[in-house]
Amino acid sequence: MRHPFLACALCLALLAGVSGCGSDDATNSETQTSAATADREGGAKLDDGPLELEARASKVVIGDYEGEGPFSAVSGRKGNKKPLFKPSGQPAPRKTVIRDLEVGSGPAAQRGDEVSYYYAGADHGTGEIQYFGWPPNLPATIRLGLGTFGKSWEKTIEGMKVGGVRQVIITADYLSEEDPLDYVIVLTALQPQSAAS
Repeated sequence: MRHPFLACALCLALLAGVSGCGSDDATNSETQTSAATADREGGAKLDDGPLELEARASKVVIGDYEGEGPFSAVSGRKGNKKPLFKPSGQPAPRKTVIRDLEVGSGPAAQRGDEVSYYYAGADHGTGEIQYFGWPPNLPATIRLGLGTFGKSWEKTIEGMKVGGVRQVIITADYLSEEDPLDYVIVLTALQPQSAAS
């Protein structure tokens, strides 16, 4: 009788360690990574379907992109290192703006679809990375339209295709931050709502 109890206690301790990562900030990288991990280890599982297999096998490869308007120049780095952001020096926009750096292929992500993605977010003024979910961690996985990390954040992912790289500037008032953040998002997997049902 002791062995099942010990196994259960060990599982609870591991789950407490995973859920205890991060802070209360919903955009914090540890919180998002823990949420993505929790989906795989308990709760809403993906049942090792096509999306789960693609998400596990994901690699992030991004190029070097020149700055444009208020967008920072972004440089990819080898060895799964987070990208570098070189701020444009221009004032931040008053609303969220998006530019596609790479389009990707296949269907475009829409509400109801389950997506996996990597991201890095840097301070718009300094280029210092503030939030990230980057290898070697698994990509974050969410169903668009549920508002898991905020509906505004999810709208920045809508329209992306697998392999796509998107840059987004999110205003400070939305984030409750002092400065806007310049994000790079890489879509690694997409499971349309019809296939996920």
